[in-house]
Amino acid sequence: MRKALIIVLIFTVFGLGSLAAGDIIDSPVYAPMTPEVIGQGGSFTAVAHGYNSLFTNPAGFARDGGSFTLLSTTVSPYFLPNDEDVDNLEKVMAAESEEDISNALVGLEELITGNGIGGAGNAGIGLVNNGLGLGIVGNMDFYGRGETVLGTSIDAVYDWAVIGGMAVPVHLGPITAYVGGDLRYMLRAEARDVAILEFAKAAADDVEPSFEVYSGAGLGFDFGTILEIRQVDSRIFRP
Repeated sequence: MRKALIIVLIFTVFGLGSLAAGDIIDSPVYAPMTPEVIGQGGSFTAVAHGYNSLFTNPAGFARDGGSFTLLSTTVSPYFLPNDEDVDNLEKVMAAESEEDISNALVGLEELITGNGIGGAGNAGIGLVNNGLGLGIVGNMDFYGRGETVLGTSIDAVYDWAVIGGMAVPVHLGPITAYVGGDLRYMLRAEARDVAILEFAKAAADDVEPSFEVYSGAGLGFDFGTILEIRQVDSRIFRP
């Protein structure tokens, strides 16, 4: 129990210090998505364990299901393209002029104005076992949707995080409370409301983007708990 209280105190102090250090910025939550998390609709917080607990709930560091992840990679498109869409996407990436990119984007009009276009990807390594959680995770996410193709704007974020934390189980009769926290040192680059033509040009060409990209570093923290109730054997034995 004392270990749990120490963890709470440490992360409370760090948290108050980070709030006092600067203004709060409205920015997407750091939440890489892996197949296991996606398969549960993103609701992984209450059952966090292993590698995924590094970015869902640090209380999972102390639960069964620990792991050493040498490399985890995930690519998740936010749309389901048909053959014509795939051809136009390839044309966008291979285009050598702004006119070629624009023509290829027009071929994606039904997809972009209907479903939108975007995707996410992440990669990382991690060790989660016996209450210890350590990892390095990178994440990329972008999405755009508009009433017209060339009137569409893209929001994109790219970040890396070094994560370290601890968790302990606290046994209270039939209830086990897992209490944990972690610190994240993060590097983030973010672009908002970028015209899709400018975004496609930056993706197709290995040149500096012509739009504003905000970047910076920060220290974040997570604190979480998970409660488990053991099943009580209620069978009645008769002589």
